[in-house]
Amino acid sequence: MKIAAVVLAAGGSTRIPTGNKLLLSVSGQPMVRVVCETVKIGGCQPVIVVTGFDDPNIRRTLKTTKVVFAFNPNWRDGMSDSIRCGIKALPKGVDGVLIALGDMPFIGVSTVEKLKSVFEREGGDRIVFPVKDGRRGHPVLFPRRLFDGLANLDGDQGARKLLKQYERDTVPVPVTSGGIFIDCDTTEDYEKIVRQASLSALSLRQADLPDD
Repeated sequence: MKIAAVVLAAGGSTRIPTGNKLLLSVSGQPMVRVVCETVKIGGCQPVIVVTGFDDPNIRRTLKTTKVVFAFNPNWRDGMSDSIRCGIKALPKGVDGVLIALGDMPFIGVSTVEKLKSVFEREGGDRIVFPVKDGRRGHPVLFPRRLFDGLANLDGDQGARKLLKQYERDTVPVPVTSGGIFIDCDTTEDYEKIVRQASLSALSLRQADLPDD
């Protein structure tokens, strides 16, 4: 099955005074690039990046990353408008679309792969999302039959309306990573992300050290 991804990267970062949060570094890479590379490695193609606020800098940051851009001139109207913009940019023949947030750098390749695997197992006809400890997280994978519903969303609630409307058609996928909950809205959030990234890198380095 052909699974595309829509990465939402249009918001104004109003709660982070230092500029566009999506361009902040996480383990040496801009946050939005980390997300785009994750969904690509996880098997999503194409990757549609919806821009709005700071469009030129987002494009410049991702110029070496193989993505397709969709500019949302109405980005101030909320997340639903950006989802709609991304859905309209999808090519024909796509069986499902993963809606990912550009400020969630810890979602993990394994999470994307699990969502795709379950989606295919269910025949590409159900909504698939990750869960941990009974909590629903991001990203969410939608089947083609709901593309029209996604393209007609309004407000700043994202796809929650569809998730509620089609609750019986959803499949939760248990994952072990808490990255499905970690986003970046404030300076404090970013500081936590940097600390977590440093700890993760340290753990990997320590695991690679030879035994004495």
